[in-house]
Amino acid sequence: MIPISVAGEDDPLGLDEQVALKMLLNAHSTGVMARLGRVVGNTMVNVSPSNLKLIGRATSLILMHVNDAISSPEWVRLYGRRQPISYGEANAVLFDAIAYLSTKRKEAGQTAEVAFSIIRILESLRRKSPIPPEEALAITLETGLAPYLSRVKS
Repeated sequence: MIPISVAGEDDPLGLDEQVALKMLLNAHSTGVMARLGRVVGNTMVNVSPSNLKLIGRATSLILMHVNDAISSPEWVRLYGRRQPISYGEANAVLFDAIAYLSTKRKEAGQTAEVAFSIIRILESLRRKSPIPPEEALAITLETGLAPYLSRVKS
């Protein structure tokens, strides 16, 4: 390994080194999460919605992935056009997922509420009827979000 020096004469506090270290650690953690399958496209979907900021992020991820899928040409061809889901709808499904998965930790393992919610919404829209959470959990565990989305959008 070749050491890289980022120290400069104009940096008495060593901020350049700290920023470089932060960038390396971020790149490493992103690579690990991608390797674990917790990244879909350019978003990390394994968000644990444990506070208001993370609930907002999780809701936005659900909204983005669902609306992206239902606006894809293949979805429109197979299931027709529909209005995008709203932030409130995505948020309601997320809170339902949080409640459901909190009672199923043994079966669900590391299942993220975001992936579960996206699959539950898309399967309900595809079938034109709600699907039970048990069925959405089974699809999430068996298929995973990235393969599911690639199947739905192509």
